[in-house]
Amino acid sequence: LNEALVDEFVAYAETCFKHFGDLVQWWFTFNEPHSTVTGGYIDGRDAPARSEHPDTEPYIVAHTILLAHAKAVASYRQKYQKAQQGQIGIVLDSVWVVPTSKKDEAAAQRTLEFNLGWFADPVVMGDYPVSMRKAVGSRLPVFTATQK
Repeated sequence: LNEALVDEFVAYAETCFKHFGDLVQWWFTFNEPHSTVTGGYIDGRDAPARSEHPDTEPYIVAHTILLAHAKAVASYRQKYQKAQQGQIGIVLDSVWVVPTSKKDEAAAQRTLEFNLGWFADPVVMGDYPVSMRKAVGSRLPVFTATQK
């Protein structure tokens, strides 16, 4: 919920890169952020067990995670990757849905976009899925031109 955590995460990641880079060849910035966000800020079943504002907080938290991921990846690639010869990425999770009829196709696609696309599209395409932008509106944070 605090974008200042982006720089804190990058400082932590850089500490790991410096001290363990000779031992680690595969870095993952975040593991299953969709589960972290939905469990922690929608359902309240996981830490930090918040569910007071499921209409806004999950989108803010997800955005902060994506910004922290991008900045840590950029740091690794610029400062450490050449010498350490490692790889860096993010581990995404998603439900998978298959429509059972023609009329379910749009709903199945939307489900995938709100699960996998929520995190994959910004990493790969630079922005959230159009269906999310339409459905969530102003509650979905916006990436600046430099963040894309």
